[in-house]
Amino acid sequence: GYYYCRNGDQKSNSLADTLSKYKVIKKPRKNLWIYVGNFGNGKEKQRVDMFIRDQKQNVDGKGQSTGSSKQRRELALYFRSVGKDAIDDFIDKAYKWYLDQLRSLEDDSRYMYELKSSGPSGGGNEGGSSSSHEYKRYQLSDEKTFDSLFFREKETILGIVSNFINKTGKY
Repeated sequence: GYYYCRNGDQKSNSLADTLSKYKVIKKPRKNLWIYVGNFGNGKEKQRVDMFIRDQKQNVDGKGQSTGSSKQRRELALYFRSVGKDAIDDFIDKAYKWYLDQLRSLEDDSRYMYELKSSGPSGGGNEGGSSSSHEYKRYQLSDEKTFDSLFFREKETILGIVSNFINKTGKY
């Protein structure tokens, strides 16, 4: 997500002037209390601030690392507010927003994957077999009609159905 940081306190006359006072920051700043908004369940919303602590530690047990050490990362979020329910309200709203974002990313569509040809050189890896393949993805239609159905006997079946509806032939 994004949050906005004010750059100045000049008087503004237009939307462009107002927006020029802000800059977009992709990640919240660490080790600094950040205002996240006013929250709460009552009529009066209370200010909620958040503090992010991000620590990394080597966990390979060999003292100083040799370059390929494993690291343990601990990310701690601290909240403060005067309001009794403000932090809970903020967390509830953030969690609901997160679930809505996940639902918007869901894709129940059906797809057909077709292996792309590797071309005349045989795959691009010199002298070795390629373990990665490239596929072209086609979204399949969810509309199922007899017009979208293809098979060899389709004309024969359409003739039989037509004879049945018109009560001709053996019907």
